[in-house]
Amino acid sequence: MKKLSFLLLLLCFSTLSFAQFDYVLPVKPGNVWVYKWYDRWLGDIGIYRLMVSDSVQIVNGKIYHEVVNLGNGNKTQYFVRKSEENGYYLLRSNGEELFFNSSSSIGEKWYWGDSTGWSVLTYDIFNSEVFGQEVLVFQIIYDGGVISLTNFYCEKFGLLATNMSESTESTKLMGCIIDGVVYGDTTRTLVGVESDHLKPHTVILGQNYPNPFNPSTTIPFRLTQSGPVKMTVYDISGREIRVLKNEFMAPGNHQVTFQADEFPSGLYLVRLEAEGKVLSKKMMLLK
Repeated sequence: MKKLSFLLLLLCFSTLSFAQFDYVLPVKPGNVWVYKWYDRWLGDIGIYRLMVSDSVQIVNGKIYHEVVNLGNGNKTQYFVRKSEENGYYLLRSNGEELFFNSSSSIGEKWYWGDSTGWSVLTYDIFNSEVFGQEVLVFQIIYDGGVISLTNFYCEKFGLLATNMSESTESTKLMGCIIDGVVYGDTTRTLVGVESDHLKPHTVILGQNYPNPFNPSTTIPFRLTQSGPVKMTVYDISGREIRVLKNEFMAPGNHQVTFQADEFPSGLYLVRLEAEGKVLSKKMMLLK
């Protein structure tokens, strides 16, 4: 086992990006997590909170606890459970799926996702200091072929950080309340796209968050001057499926929500036309 500072580990992955496999743990009612979203172009994008509520679902005699996601002001929820074998499962419409196993060893593989067929690998396990406490951290890689995800878990505090390829975003745990004890900073509130130290001279299209998403995601962008703006979503075949923006807009930080309830899982492209530039980003919808 190797021992590193978790802050150094986050810096190592700062050039990767975020994907919201935020199913967290431990799954005890009253537990709360506060995460910070960051984009290396836009700076701090926002804060979102996860909470385990008192609601449960019982399926085939198994108890799943509700996790409420208050990210970006849109309440969403899902149900998770911990097995006696230390596996953590997400309840899906067609059954359950293992997303983390605290009994796994380095090199162990399993599969996550339905038709998307994500392969999952326990890449590394190491000791680290989190909120002043020594914990065992698991580095888990989810490989979907087009996009790969890297998550860092520990059983005491849950999801610590997550990054995604093909993007510029990352997220990290700012604080949490576990079994009534407060760790780190849990006072942060939801924010929008914030200014950073960069002073761009051209339009910027940020990566959507969460990504992968289901069923909605937020697309941030920055304008440096007033003018016509058009934002369009295309499917993987290049077919236009929705125009999100087509209007005259003022300079500054903006964001648009893409609601994809009626669209199937898959890779999508968002295209921004503004200030004489054409920018695009990939988005992954997973249902």
